[in-house]
Amino acid sequence: MTQPFDAGTSFAPNPEALISMRGIKKVFVTDEVETHALVEVHLDIQQGEYVAISGPSGCGKTTLLSILGLLDATTEGEYLLAGEPVAGLLVAERLPGMIYGTLCTGLVGWRRTS
Repeated sequence: MTQPFDAGTSFAPNPEALISMRGIKKVFVTDEVETHALVEVHLDIQQGEYVAISGPSGCGKTTLLSILGLLDATTEGEYLLAGEPVAGLLVAERLPGMIYGTLCTGLVGWRRTS
């Protein structure tokens, strides 16, 4: 079971985890505003673990899931998937995540609560 993140522990990604994120940031920039959707996210998920992501509207849940599903890239930080950095993945290697994300949006988009 994954333990809560302790700021005193190492910031190095955990190559043993199925998913390991360190210092993940996502900033959306427009002409008028800079929106910091994710700031310093640290996460380890082991194979076989069940994880729930919850929080109020606008807190970055969808942004985090888009990054986890390889639909979007981080602005900063390191993301390892099965011990491999995702930053260097080609578009074709991200394709399964893109297909899944598109399929899920089409199937469950009508169930949005907002």
